Amino acid sequence: MNNILIDTNIFIDHLRGFQPSTDFLLRVFQGEYHAQISTLTEMELFAGTIPTEAEKEKVKALLEKFTPVPVSSVIARKAGTLLRLYRNMGLVPVDALIAATSMEREAILVTKDVKHFGVIEGLLTLHPYYTE
Repeated sequence: MNNILIDTNIFIDHLRGFQPSTDFLLRVFQGEYHAQISTLTEMELFAGTIPTEAEKEKVKALLEKFTPVPVSSVIARKAGTLLRLYRNMGLVPVDALIAATSMEREAILVTKDVKHFGVIEGLLTLHPYYTE
């Protein structure tokens, strides 16, 4: 089974009604992948605009389908190293933590941002759909 960590942008696309994202998540729910999320994905989703209580409940229901991976000391230290190495290439702290989580869990990072994350040596990324 494919071990993956799903980046926040995949969930945002799904919540905005982007069908390829929804189709990918359906494949996850059907058991094609062993999927994980970072607790930072939860933070990023709740930091976005959730104008109604119904939308907030939709986000909560979606997140409840996953077991979030918390940031451990090992992940934090790895993220610090990644940030030191790749900050000049645009890596920001939250993305460093998500990348480090993926690496620590030996998971492929599923993200639309493969160009940004792709510079990180040893991090495997997958763009689940292309729109260009």
